[in-house]
Amino acid sequence: MNEETILNGKLSKSIFIFRQILNLLLLMLFIELGIYTFIFIFWLLKDLITYFNTSLIITTKRIKGKTGLFNVRELNSPLNKITGIEVNQSFTERLLKCGNIVIVTASTKFEYKYIDKPFEFKEALYKQIEKYEDSRMDEQAKKINYFKNIQDN
Repeated sequence: MNEETILNGKLSKSIFIFRQILNLLLLMLFIELGIYTFIFIFWLLKDLITYFNTSLIITTKRIKGKTGLFNVRELNSPLNKITGIEVNQSFTERLLKCGNIVIVTASTKFEYKYIDKPFEFKEALYKQIEKYEDSRMDEQAKKINYFKNIQDN
């Protein structure tokens, strides 16, 4: 069975835009403070780097994720190794239909912030885990039947 992409979890554009509007408002309030211009540019660059360097993908066999440019965290785990999935949302994130997804594997936790439609992503991941487990059990049953037929002959 070939590995195919089921769902690509994307970062929310709305939270990115919201954060930049908030930064601009703060910049206008503190325009006389030259240091805030530097902070505004820093936050803008940080958000752009995060937006373009974060991925979270569900495939037929695994979940893959990556976040960061300099401090890179990478997730590449078979679906049967996932032990838990959490979604955390603040009030603002709920309004903007995004949230944080925490994926717990047998060895560690991975958090991905500002994922668009996190509950839909979580549901799709659970469905794919179930399909993956069913297909593994079907493969094992075929192998058992194959060896059973060899023994009978």
